Amino acid sequence: MGVPSRTEEGGPGGYLGSCVDVTDLRRCKGALQEQQDELIIVVQERTSSLLVTNACLQQEIAEHRQAEHKLREQHAQLRALASEVLEAEERERRYMPGGLAMQGLTLNTFL
Repeated sequence: MGVPSRTEEGGPGGYLGSCVDVTDLRRCKGALQEQQDELIIVVQERTSSLLVTNACLQQEIAEHRQAEHKLREQHAQLRALASEVLEAEERERRYMPGGLAMQGLTLNTFL
């Protein structure tokens, strides 16, 4: 920054000022901008990767929920079947004294 000086008559007498070398400052600003640009790219890549991973995990959660639902249905069916077997054995005992058991047979023989 500088200031012009004048002679006693008012004419230009010179210029008084100083200079600051901004080469290092510009180099630092350029390096900082490069680092920011690289950081933006890294963040975008990681964000993209996380989105893909999240989508895969959501799919896996959905599959686990479907499998759990199917297992619950099968468990209910097995409970119902076990109940039917117990009822059939009870009917056999009531209506057929000695029934199949006297002949050495069980319901498992027929299943």
